[in-house]
Amino acid sequence: MYSQADAARLLGMRPARLRRWIHGYTYRPGPASPELRHRDPVVFSDVPRVDGQIALSFLELMELRVVMRLVQFPGISLQKVRKAGDVASDLLETRHPFASRRIFTDGRDILAALEAGSSAESDLVELTHSRASQIVSAELMRPILEEIDYSEETTLAELWWPRTKAVPIVLNPRIMFGAPTIASTRITTSVLARLAAHDKDDVVATAYDISTDAVRHAVEFEATLLAA
Repeated sequence: MYSQADAARLLGMRPARLRRWIHGYTYRPGPASPELRHRDPVVFSDVPRVDGQIALSFLELMELRVVMRLVQFPGISLQKVRKAGDVASDLLETRHPFASRRIFTDGRDILAALEAGSSAESDLVELTHSRASQIVSAELMRPILEEIDYSEETTLAELWWPRTKAVPIVLNPRIMFGAPTIASTRITTSVLARLAAHDKDDVVATAYDISTDAVRHAVEFEATLLAA
């Protein structure tokens, strides 16, 4: 489970933007318009509200990460993401379509692999209401994120390497409740950063039988979260 504040820090996302994406929002189409319009959430939480607050699961965190990446492409709007999500939920039979490795993009359209084992060289289906049955070539497609490991069984995200796999920091929902840890350990980055604030990196590394580089990465990662 991740609070909205924790999710915003981990994703490097503005809290206000995150709230709009998971709560939806109401707006007026024009300054003088008496009409109010509503936008649905982009990512839907399966977690019951507590005191009116929404917590996020690991899969929902990963969906937000993927949507953040998608809307960075000039040709992909949030409206297009919403439409694609509606179609993909039915096609992929999951409430968390953007946490699936079967989602692809060419920077203009959002597509999904028809088969669980499909690769970037396979045919994909375009995820829009008007063209959901059109098959397009995927020769130039690639998974939008290489920092996520996906389950072979469900095709959904199961590990997140927030600084890519070149840095041994991973979020695994089965270890330490999904907190950032040093890969292949149960040591959280927050613990290492707190200790390193009072002792040398090599001393902390020896105490936990990890590399000094791992401690340094943990300290840098936690500093980034605090800055966010």
